This record gives sequence, C-alpha cells and structure tokens, in this order.
Amino acid sequence: PNFVLSSMMMNRKDVKFGKVDCDANQSICNQAGITGYPTVMFFPPVDPGSKKYRKKKVNSRDPNDIVQIVEEYMQGFPAAEEETKAQKDEL
Repeated sequence: PNFVLSSMMMNRKDVKFGKVDCDANQSICNQAGITGYPTVMFFPPVDPGSKKYRKKKVNSRDPNDIVQIVEEYMQGFPAAEEETKAQKDEL
C-alpha cells in the first residue's frame, strides 16, 4: 500500500513505479542485490538523456520519504514535459 501511495503522490510523469515478486523472479532480485523483503530500489539514469541506469536503495518505506528522495535526485534531470517542450522549441 505505501508503494502505491508513493506512485500516486509523485508529481513527475517520467518516474515510473513497479514491483517484482522476488519469490517468482529470483534472478531479477539477485541482479538488483535485493536480499530482504520488502525493499525499495530506485533506478535513476546516470546522466540526463542517458539510457544507462544505476541503482539506489531507498532506506525508507514511508511514501513521503520515497517521493522526496526520488524528486530530490531527479532535480538535475529535465522532466518529460520539459524535454518535449525543449525539443519542440528546437524545431
């Protein structure tokens, strides 16, 4: 429930939330370094426009904390709406 609440509270449209059943998908969780449940992980891009990602463990399960941590990190990245407007302005 906290995870769902975090996704509803997030203001950025370019941030997506998802969940993985680690019992059914052990290889995915092993690759992500997840050893306990529940675990909240954030996979931000390395640089704006990059297709490479890093992982960051979010050390809170509180929806407000999760949103704050992600939004603070993403401040250095243009939001999807801003990117679209910038691309249109270039044309």
